[in-house]
Amino acid sequence: MSQIQVEEYFMGAGDVYVDDVFFGSTMDNNVFRVLQEMAAPYVNGAGGTLAQTDYHNRLPAAEMEVTLLELDATAIAYAIPGATSEASGDDTVISPPVTRRLSSTDYHKWELRVPGLNSRVAKFTIPIGIATSDFEVTAQDDGDQPLGTRVTIRSRIDPDSIETAQWTITRTPASYS
Repeated sequence: MSQIQVEEYFMGAGDVYVDDVFFGSTMDNNVFRVLQEMAAPYVNGAGGTLAQTDYHNRLPAAEMEVTLLELDATAIAYAIPGATSEASGDDTVISPPVTRRLSSTDYHKWELRVPGLNSRVAKFTIPIGIATSDFEVTAQDDGDQPLGTRVTIRSRIDPDSIETAQWTITRTPASYS
């Protein structure tokens, strides 16, 4: 029996980068999902949907859920688009958005990088994403579990280039800059 060289294992929760800058380490289970809405017509006499008649109702979008270890003003501002922060003595006060329309500065490139064997890295990228979930912080009574900020990011279509991919998945050596 011959041996198979294993190279495509990726371990751990990974790290999050925003706009190509390290944003934070993660914990718990991180999720990257491709959201698909497909349809196929029912054809009389076939008894169901036929292969090769499927199509996307909408182009597949992406959703990323991560739990960040740090609870700082930047993480909160990204998790609550439109929120503001201001110093008040030694404290930082986060305030809710006051307008409904979000700014273009609330959209970012999000990337989850998961290390693999033999210096490989799996990168799950949303080129234009925005936090769409409720703001959620988990604090556990177990002494060795840190507080975590859960963020859900959804991809958006670039209005200046609607043909640009809403997400990519890349396997690459870790020697990139």
